[in-house]
Amino acid sequence: MIFSVPNMDKMINKCYNNCINFEHTILLGEDHIDYILKSNGFEIVDREFYKDDHSIFYCAKKINHPIDNPLGVLSKSKNKYENLFDN
Repeated sequence: MIFSVPNMDKMINKCYNNCINFEHTILLGEDHIDYILKSNGFEIVDREFYKDDHSIFYCAKKINHPIDNPLGVLSKSKNKYENLFDN
């Protein structure tokens, strides 16, 4: 499977307050994507970054046995999101 997502982590770290808007209505950072893929039985084959702060392209392969991934992804994202509005 090949797909791309906005590099939300980098955008939030750079305080781009327009990164969460009508176009990007949910926060999906690298931790979230990794968790979703691994917990559904996908292995990340490759990940490429377009520009410093624009997009991430993924290549993933189905391996048919989900990999357990530690939780804590949501609390890390919450802190990043809250910091966006504190700056």
